[in-house]
Parts: sequence; structure tokens; C-alpha cells
Amino acid sequence: MSFVIYNTDTFRIFKFPHGGTAVFDEERVAKAQRTKLINKGVLNSSWVVDTYDNMVAKEPMVTVKSLMTGADVQIRKSDVGTCVDPSTERYWTM
Repeated sequence: MSFVIYNTDTFRIFKFPHGGTAVFDEERVAKAQRTKLINKGVLNSSWVVDTYDNMVAKEPMVTVKSLMTGADVQIRKSDVGTCVDPSTERYWTM
């Protein structure tokens, strides 16, 4: 089971500045890392630790309008504005 540090507002998984995401094998390690990041001022209280499966199950779907077709498309909230979002030019130029 994998534990992640993610933002409850955007459902994005925390990424370290040097690269790599905050995915851990043990919950206690993830919570300790979250505490360190909060104490350094990198994170705030909207970042939580949970299993990856629970995070995905809680994540809402949102509707965006496709840039090319104008059709409504449902995607995960964390994918809005990324390269898998059909409402962005980046999606259509990749």
C-alpha cells in the first residue's frame, strides 16, 4: 500500500523540488515527512497523508470544454490544466 501527501483542495500529490513525488511505503514515514515540511513552511494544513487508493476514490470529476470540439469532457480534478486536459492547447499539441 502506498501513502501520499496530497492537497485536499486540488488533489495534487506533493512533488519535491529536487524531483520525485511524495509517495511512501509506510504511513508513519509519510506523516513524519509532512510534519517536517509544515515546520519548514513548505506546506500548510490543507496537505494531508492518505493512501493513494483513498485519494483517488475521494477525488471529484470535473467537466471541462474541449478546446477543439467544444464538447464537454469529464476529467479528474487533479488533471485540470495539465497535459491530459483537453481544454488546454498543450493537450492538442503533444
